[in-house]
Amino acid sequence: MVDFLKTMGQGILYTILSPFIILGVLIYAVYCLFAFFFMFIKRIVMFFKGEDMSVEMKIDRAAKMHLDNQDEELEKKENEITPTITQTNVIKEEKTTIVQPIIIQTDEQGRLKNIQYITPSSTPSIEEKKVPQIEVQPLDNIEKEEE
Repeated sequence: MVDFLKTMGQGILYTILSPFIILGVLIYAVYCLFAFFFMFIKRIVMFFKGEDMSVEMKIDRAAKMHLDNQDEELEKKENEITPTITQTNVIKEEKTTIVQPIIIQTDEQGRLKNIQYITPSSTPSIEEKKVPQIEVQPLDNIEKEEE
């Protein structure tokens, strides 16, 4: 009985409030139509004046500035010269150049933090390991043993 009364109460409440709900939806629809026509006419006027018609909000400008800063940082990294140590030996007018790669670490301000020389002996070597082999008997020998 209590559930029935709750359902009836909700029905009566919605019946009383429905005109106000419909009125709110209609006011919102009229506002949206007004905004649509206003923006349409504004864009037409801007087009014929030759003005920029894009709308940039504050967050769009901040995002564009952030992306531009990232592009500048990438260009700086691409333009940096990685130093290499070269050694030239002159024997009978022949030149031999040995390039030794190095790793240079810097901090945020660009100050030298660490230099690591990479030598051929520091590369890991692969050792061969022998795999134990299993002795396999042919099937003919197994049948003869069973008899």
